[in-house]
Amino acid sequence: MESSPLKLLMPLCNCDRLLNVPENHWPCVLAVQVDDDAAILRLNISSQLLWFNGHFPDQPVLPGVVQTHWAGSLACTIFDLSNDFSAMTKIKFKTPVLPGQTLCLELGHVSSRQQITYRYHEEGVDFSTGTMNFGGPVT
Repeated sequence: MESSPLKLLMPLCNCDRLLNVPENHWPCVLAVQVDDDAAILRLNISSQLLWFNGHFPDQPVLPGVVQTHWAGSLACTIFDLSNDFSAMTKIKFKTPVLPGQTLCLELGHVSSRQQITYRYHEEGVDFSTGTMNFGGPVT
């Protein structure tokens, strides 16, 4: 797995569920900082990602559902959450993510609520934000 774009996460958490996905489905993780209830990942969004194919022909854009999926999957792995997704709230797509961009993904974890927040941003620009709940009904 040395060539995996997720190799920086390997010493920090159990990445088995992420590594079973083809490499062209994930951004390249350039740096990771993890605390008890927060993580910051520096990501390079390669133009070779599968998600850019056909979305859109004249100007490829990373689909919002992919951004949400990455945030949820990475948060589940980093914070050892169940895969029992229950809800999304406050999801906002503010600025398109384009091929070749480098950006930060901030993840926050509220363990008592099995909830994560995410924010993709770079240099004062927010790309997308949201909140996801796992393991039960929203409270």
